Amino acid sequence: MTSVKDRLRELLDIKDEWVLAALYSDPQVRRINERLVERWRSSGMRGDPLDYATDEEARILLALAQRYVYLTPDQARAIALGRGAGGFSQGEGEKTGLWSSLIGGLRRRVKRAS
Repeated sequence: MTSVKDRLRELLDIKDEWVLAALYSDPQVRRINERLVERWRSSGMRGDPLDYATDEEARILLALAQRYVYLTPDQARAIALGRGAGGFSQGEGEKTGLWSSLIGGLRRRVKRAS
């Protein structure tokens, strides 16, 4: 039987970058991701942040991911950019977690394409 975390990883592995950006910009996903990254850092950065999700957090993330996977890349881009995909929240200039790394990479690509 496939675990919730495994199903989530499968969904995240096959999706368009803009769909991932829209997912990671979701306020609920951001809150969970910040907690996961904190646990991951506290544990010496072993594995990946998803390894530190509780069953409830993993179920919430999977349910949200299942909603976002049906977006087209254009819809997802509009959502991600509409949310202001910034990611500054700890200290001045200190970005948090995987979400901001993903968004930073997407922004660099957009700037290069312009």
